[in-house]
Amino acid sequence: MHLLARIAPLAFVVACSSETPSGSGLDATVPNDVDAGLDATAADTPELDARDATDARATCHNVPVAANARRAVVVSHPFGTDSGQSGRHELLVLEPSGTLTRPGTTFDLGAKSSSSVTFTPDGALGFVALADGAIGAFSIAPDFTVKVINPHFSGSFYAGNLAVSPHGHSLVVVDPNTPENGGGLYRLAIDCDGTLHEEAKIASVSGAFAVGVFSTAPWMLFVPGRSLADAGVNDDLSLFEVTETAAIRRGGATAFAGSDDIVSAVASTEDGAYVMVADDSIVAGNRVAVVDTKTFTTVKQLSAEFPSAIVPSPYNNAALIVSSDTVSQLRTVSYDSTKSGGNFTLAGEVAYTLGKPSLPQRAVGLRRGSLRGRVLVTELSAVRQLQFGVDGSLVDVSMTSFGSGVQNIVGSLGIVP
Repeated sequence: MHLLARIAPLAFVVACSSETPSGSGLDATVPNDVDAGLDATAADTPELDARDATDARATCHNVPVAANARRAVVVSHPFGTDSGQSGRHELLVLEPSGTLTRPGTTFDLGAKSSSSVTFTPDGALGFVALADGAIGAFSIAPDFTVKVINPHFSGSFYAGNLAVSPHGHSLVVVDPNTPENGGGLYRLAIDCDGTLHEEAKIASVSGAFAVGVFSTAPWMLFVPGRSLADAGVNDDLSLFEVTETAAIRRGGATAFAGSDDIVSAVASTEDGAYVMVADDSIVAGNRVAVVDTKTFTTVKQLSAEFPSAIVPSPYNNAALIVSSDTVSQLRTVSYDSTKSGGNFTLAGEVAYTLGKPSLPQRAVGLRRGSLRGRVLVTELSAVRQLQFGVDGSLVDVSMTSFGSGVQNIVGSLGIVP
C-alpha cells in the first residue's frame, strides 16, 4: 500500500463496454457482451508545460479548448437499417448555453465501436476502440468538419479501452485479455496529424475492462484487473504511473473479494480522496466499491444493479451511478470527504422531469466553464442532459432524441474535454 499525498488528483474516468465479434482473437476470459460506462471528463490544466515531465517529445495538441468553447460531442450508431453492425458515428455540437445540436455530420469507422470516444486536450483528434480490437482515429477541424485519419488501426493488442495523455502525444490502450494472450497496457505515439504508432507493451494486467485517470502530473491511471507487477494476492485495482517507456505500479487495492468481478467504470472523487469502482459482472455484480486512495482500503460497498457508468460531481459531494439493463435508473450518491470513510450513501433516483430513462448506458461530465457539472447520458436512441448543483442535487435539463428505428440507437459517447 502506498500513500499519495504528493500527487495532485484529478477526477477523471474512461470506461467502456467490450463486445466480442466472432473470430476477433479475444480470449475466453472476455465475455461476449460486457456493457460498461463512460465518463470522459477533462481537467483545466493551463499550467502544463509543452512537454511531459517524464517524456521529451514535443506536443501539438496539449492546449485545452477554452472553458466556454463550443464542444464537439461524438456518438456512435452501432446498427444499420438492416439491424447489422455499423461503424457510423455522428458529430453533435454542445453550445456554451447547453443546447445540443445535430449538424448532420456522420462518418464511418468501418466497425462498431466498443469503448468511449476520447480526445486530445484541444479536441482536434478523437479515438475509439472498435469491436474487433482495432482503433478508429479521426480529426475535428475548428469548423467541426470531420476527417477519418485511420478507420482501423490494429497492432499486437486487442483494444478494449483508451486513455489519451494529458499532453496529447500518447495513447494508452487497455487490452482486457489475460497476460498470456496479450492483456495489459500498451503505449502508442500520436503524431501531430493523428497518425498512430505502436511503441511497446508497458504493463501486464489480466481482465482490465476499464481505466480511470487519477492525475495528470504525473500521469497516473487506475486500472482494474490483476497486475503481474508487485500486486497483492487479492488486489484487483492498480495505480500505474505512465512514463515514456513504462507503467510503474504505485499501489493497489482489493475492491472486491474473489475473482468474479468485471469492472465497468472507475471514477475518482473531485479531490481524489476516494475512487469508486463499479462491478457489472453476471456472477457477482450489482455493486460499487469505494476505495480510500491514501490507504488503498475499501471503506464502503454500495448496492447498485447493473452499474454501467459513474460520473462524480465537480462540487465534490455527489456522484451519478447509471444502472443499465432492465432497471434503467439514474441514481445519485452523496458523500462528505471530510469525514472518515467519506460517508458514502446511495441517495436514490433522480427526480425525472423528462420521463424515466430508457436503457441508459454511458455518461460523461464537464468540470469547467459555464457548463461545469453538466452530465450527458446516452439512452436507447437519445442523449439526456442533467446538471449537478453545488448542493449535491442532480436534475434533468434536456433530451435530444435521434428518432425511431434501429439505425438511431446510440452506442458510444464522448465529449471534447
